Amino acid sequence: MTKIADPHSLALHEALMIEGGWDQYSDRELASYLSSSSFTPARLRDQLASGELVLLKEIPAVPVFRLVSGRIVPTERASVAIAENAVTGFEKRFGDRRAFPARGTAYAHSDSLAPPPKLDYTPETPVIEPPPEPLPPPVVISENFALPPLGPKVFAKSCTRPSGDTDSNEGQEKASNFGTLAMLAPATVTSPGANGLRPLGLISGSAMRLAKGWAMAARIGASVMSTAASTVLLALWPSKLGDSTLYTKEELLEMAEAAIRVRFHLHVDATGNLRVAGYHVNDSTGYKDRVPVAHAELKGENFEVVVDDDFTLVWYPDESGHRPVVSTEYPADSGIDPYSILVTPIQEDGQEHSPPGYQRPFEDQVELIVSFPKDSGIEPLYLVFQKRADSAGDSGLVKYVQQSPIDFEHVLKADYTSRGKPTGGHTLLYGDVRIVPGTETMPDVAGVYMATVEVQDPANPGQWITKTSNNSSNTMFPKDWDETRIKSEVDAAWNDPNKIVQGDKWISVTPSGVRVEGWISPRTTVYPVCQAPRTLRGEK
Repeated sequence: MTKIADPHSLALHEALMIEGGWDQYSDRELASYLSSSSFTPARLRDQLASGELVLLKEIPAVPVFRLVSGRIVPTERASVAIAENAVTGFEKRFGDRRAFPARGTAYAHSDSLAPPPKLDYTPETPVIEPPPEPLPPPVVISENFALPPLGPKVFAKSCTRPSGDTDSNEGQEKASNFGTLAMLAPATVTSPGANGLRPLGLISGSAMRLAKGWAMAARIGASVMSTAASTVLLALWPSKLGDSTLYTKEELLEMAEAAIRVRFHLHVDATGNLRVAGYHVNDSTGYKDRVPVAHAELKGENFEVVVDDDFTLVWYPDESGHRPVVSTEYPADSGIDPYSILVTPIQEDGQEHSPPGYQRPFEDQVELIVSFPKDSGIEPLYLVFQKRADSAGDSGLVKYVQQSPIDFEHVLKADYTSRGKPTGGHTLLYGDVRIVPGTETMPDVAGVYMATVEVQDPANPGQWITKTSNNSSNTMFPKDWDETRIKSEVDAAWNDPNKIVQGDKWISVTPSGVRVEGWISPRTTVYPVCQAPRTLRGEK
């Protein structure tokens, strides 16, 4: 019988069967002597040459070992096809023992026939099957299984409530018991894919429940202050409890308002720090448990929720992985870390809180639950953020109040002298100013750039007039600044105590580092100063 075997498993008498001329066989012949086909021909030949495997034949053509005086010794041709170190290893293993015990001189001659060998057999290690694992204990099905909830459904409840129970808790607990929380604020600049919107960046908490491939943004009107502090949002995605006590997406789509077992309140304390308080609510507490449900509408590729004329929430597709940069006067360690927010009970009169919190009712903030179409892949969430009274006493988001005498109409739009000469127009916000192709420079580090611009001719609709700018290019505010951003930055520069006044001219720097200059009389104006080399776009 011919076979290929592991030399370490050979019996003593099998050493005489090792074939040294294995290299005379074809790949197909060698493969047929294997018990499995896990070796490639090249690998098989390498292992036969190194002695990691050996070819055994009952009568080898080129024997590696021969029997001399009852001992196994290598032949002179043993190194022809097997590495010498392998043969040496075989010799040490097999040469230390006599292959056959001598029985007088008759068997001492190397050419005499040996008696039938006694097989040097090492039995294989028996396979012991491990004992079977004990069966798990039987599943005990709750008596409440498949029964309807014990109370009405809610949008969010504490995970500490029993299964099926939608009552509110009575003690103090962490807000994270109700779900995943995040504090968000509008980014200071737009990001790729936002298309001019103000992306909402994470201040603290976790936005992991926001659907993959989607980002949140805000469309902020000109009358709403653009500082992030005025529109800090708290978002809550309810815990997934699996006890059928929470509204489904389909149910929320049919609702105008929904019950919830926690409500949050944002307020600024006496020290100027933003604080967040949570309160247990139900239908009998002073502050009720009902919150309006806003249904996001598909607008092109985006989902939008209009809060009011000046503020719209937008969910837009975004695979860029870009993380918006947020600048807010309320850092994450100032008391708005969601993991440190506590939810406390409301006393019977509905006005006293324990511990004391903000004493005014919830009417000074926007609070809503946002639902999405079932196939959108976006989870519904609860949102709350501040609103404040404007100068007329009406309820609304924080309004922009001008803090300088600047003539912003001159700055933002096309303007004209008494003789009809174009002036102003340092933005492209209103479509009445356009750039002459090929004249736009690269922006400086603050985003200011220069270009030759044309303005609409008020006397001839459809016609454009080139602004000469005293034979120089016109300077333009950064393209990602909206009207409110420009006004807020310029106001701050005007009120900067380091402002320089030289006769009728004033010079200052905005909080974002944009240098601005302007004239004080006969009207107060402003224009940005470009501090970069005048290299046209596309030039190297």
